[in-house]
Amino acid sequence: GRNVRYEVWNEPDTERFWQPHPNTQEYARLLRAAAVAIHRADPAARVASGGLSRIDLPYLAGMIAAGGASEVNAAGVHPYPRSGPESLAAELPLVRQLLAGAVGEKVEIWDTEWGYASYDYFSKNLRGDGHSAPGRERQAVLACREALTVWALGLPVAVWYDLRDDGDDPKNPEHNYGLLDANNDEKGAMRALRELAGIARDRTYAGMVQDVPDGVHAMRLDGGADRVFAVWSEQPDSRITVRVAMEGLVSATNLLGEALKVKKSGHGQAEIALAETGGPVYVTFAAR
Repeated sequence: GRNVRYEVWNEPDTERFWQPHPNTQEYARLLRAAAVAIHRADPAARVASGGLSRIDLPYLAGMIAAGGASEVNAAGVHPYPRSGPESLAAELPLVRQLLAGAVGEKVEIWDTEWGYASYDYFSKNLRGDGHSAPGRERQAVLACREALTVWALGLPVAVWYDLRDDGDDPKNPEHNYGLLDANNDEKGAMRALRELAGIARDRTYAGMVQDVPDGVHAMRLDGGADRVFAVWSEQPDSRITVRVAMEGLVSATNLLGEALKVKKSGHGQAEIALAETGGPVYVTFAAR
């Protein structure tokens, strides 16, 4: 009664989790047997293959060829791109194409693990460690961009890694993936995702705005009394100016819900400064 979903194994395409070395034939047998047993006990159960480390197309193809996907509802992936979250958009169609060609459209793609540590940077202008303000601000930005990306890509399941830091070493990335620190205190990423969740509540995804500069993204969310645009940039260290109509403009806030400075620019427009390291921003208009 709690919409439980099942994932069989974790990263079977790595030696760490499938010793002595990954084997698609062995894993396919395990996956098929587990999925059959789960569905025997609960025919309505939703079962995914074990999330693959990053987008491992050769392993996925081998597992499918060995019959591993015949009983599952979804294929699990752990994207962890080496760049910003938006780069997943270039890889996901390859996974969809592989699955559709082999087992049909019935198999979904689930993001069963993905996150950014507060000690991971994709900016030459950021310094610090996992406990520093810049590091945690960077994690908050990337967390929101990840959530918006998987939403825009239509993934039905997305699991953030990790809930709590695994340790207290500020210079060990594995100790800094949490939304909470090692003492269970909230980090900026938790507050930012809570703000995004509040904005998404009672609003419907209405698509991505198409007429935007390269590297800029704008998602539209429609509510009963307003429209919200989540706007962000993926160009490293970029600073852009977002121009919007003054008519109907209700507010402009940052990823933590704090008011942003809006500058009138004439011709009925307003300007909002947006740094790649500061997005997304949320611009709200009254519904027409």
